[in-house]
Amino acid sequence: MKKLIAKNIFIITILLFYLTANSQTNPEKIALSKQYVENNQYKEAKEFLQNLLKDDSENSEILSIYGFSLLKLGETDSAILYFEKSIKLNQNCALCYAGLAKFCYEENPEKANKYLEKATNIDPTIPFIYYVKGLIFRKNKEYDKAISEFSKALYFDNKNLDYLFERGGTYMLQNELHKAITDYQNILKIDILDSKTHYYLAYTFMMNNDLEKAETSIEDAIKADSTNAEYFNLLFSILYQKKEFYDAESALFKSLEINPDDFNVYINLGDLYFQANQYDAFCEAYQKALEKIPATDKAMISEIKTKTDKFCNKNSDAYFYLRSQGLFSEGKYNESIEMANRGLKINKQSSILYNLKSSAFIAQNKFVEAEIETNNSLLNTNNLEKEINLYQAVQLTPEQIVSMKNSYIARIYFQKAIIQLVKQDYDNSLQSLNTGYELATKEKTFPGIEFFHILKSINYIAMGNIKTAETSINAAHKSNPKNPICSLFTAYYLLFSACEYVPVNLQFEYNEDIKVPRIILPTLSIKVEQKSNLQDAILLCDRLIQRYPKNPYSYLIKAKAMQLLDVLNYQEIAKEAEELGVKDVYKELNIKK
Repeated sequence: MKKLIAKNIFIITILLFYLTANSQTNPEKIALSKQYVENNQYKEAKEFLQNLLKDDSENSEILSIYGFSLLKLGETDSAILYFEKSIKLNQNCALCYAGLAKFCYEENPEKANKYLEKATNIDPTIPFIYYVKGLIFRKNKEYDKAISEFSKALYFDNKNLDYLFERGGTYMLQNELHKAITDYQNILKIDILDSKTHYYLAYTFMMNNDLEKAETSIEDAIKADSTNAEYFNLLFSILYQKKEFYDAESALFKSLEINPDDFNVYINLGDLYFQANQYDAFCEAYQKALEKIPATDKAMISEIKTKTDKFCNKNSDAYFYLRSQGLFSEGKYNESIEMANRGLKINKQSSILYNLKSSAFIAQNKFVEAEIETNNSLLNTNNLEKEINLYQAVQLTPEQIVSMKNSYIARIYFQKAIIQLVKQDYDNSLQSLNTGYELATKEKTFPGIEFFHILKSINYIAMGNIKTAETSINAAHKSNPKNPICSLFTAYYLLFSACEYVPVNLQFEYNEDIKVPRIILPTLSIKVEQKSNLQDAILLCDRLIQRYPKNPYSYLIKAKAMQLLDVLNYQEIAKEAEELGVKDVYKELNIKK
């Protein structure tokens, strides 16, 4: 995070109260200069006071006001000079000592503390003293003491924007985010157009994982000042976390319009493209970053070059792995297979590339081809650790590599179980699932563990073992109760548990959206004693349709349950399933269209 920059606003009323003025200048003119300062017209104040100093160069009050105007205009060296001149004329200028302490506290805290001691001895009620003390404590990472001092300053002046701003920043460093948010919001009640405060408020909301409010706040900052590249960089970070990649990209382009030489923006742009599977664009952005990084930053150059050598070099295994994976994610399965084949010409022992081919064939319901590639993947798992280390964008620990290896092999066995299920080889399918599940459960963060239970439930339904199917589907819910696929297959279970069917006639269809095969609905005859299960299936499908209206299988199961219960309008529900992609819905319902 950038270093917080204080606004250094002196309280004019206190300044004028504590400075003595043996003025030889017209009081009305001095009053006018004060008015300029009070209205934040520092340039006008400076010009006006320059003329006053020509006639009265030894007036401590004019010197103080002039020094303050220079301070606000960023002319710090000159401001110090005029504060020192004022002190020579007025040894009791407590605020002047506090001002000098502010300027030297970073490089010479001992000297700053001496100035503050003088100021406190003269008048301990000046809030600016405690403000500077707070800055010193924060510099030393004594955050509790810093907050205490800023709070003292606010006790004497509870509407000072500087004091609120610095205390808010210190609360943020302490991770007391709600208190930081309160201070920033109090500033904006006084100055709604303060873009810097909107920026830090947005940053704090982001740290608090409140991305919606963070986005609103940074947009307010940009409305107040659209020339600050950092505002667009923060907007990118927020949108990136929200996975709104298109708008995140636009934010980075805005940042580059303001500062086209910021290599960090090109790195962020590259990372965005990497996340979005746009690997050629990733390579282009990283190459731009390499052109912009200063030659002295050898560590950064080395880090970026390592990634471009790995992912942008057509002689690298990782080049083809990433692109094959990206094409698969886009649903371009044949292109994914072709890219994997190109990679296998370089490395014929790539377990991961064989697994990607298997996944692409399964997604197309080409299970004969998928079985060949799955077996090839399993034959080459001894190379997995080397491959994982090669393909990852970040450096992994040995423990992480072993963990990822277990996860990869678990997924290979899961895919093998899918193929065996489709072949009606249920015993071996369950054995593959058990092998994969054992590996998956070694990893605490394995994603999708519930799918092992779902696939087991399908096997048991296919074997006519309804009771065990129920146990498996309940285990899926327990593993991840938020996954709607668990509820979908609960509806399948309820449908089949309520009916008689011939297991040997079952057929299966894979759909990448649900990650597991489904049973193509066979001829079913209702068990009267299980009629309530069909009603439960309909209610469950209704809930799924309400939450996920684009999933066709909820409509299909509902239509079948309604048909079995002789509900007249089931064909209208069947039509919804057809329109959403179930091509043979009427065949599955055993009716004419």
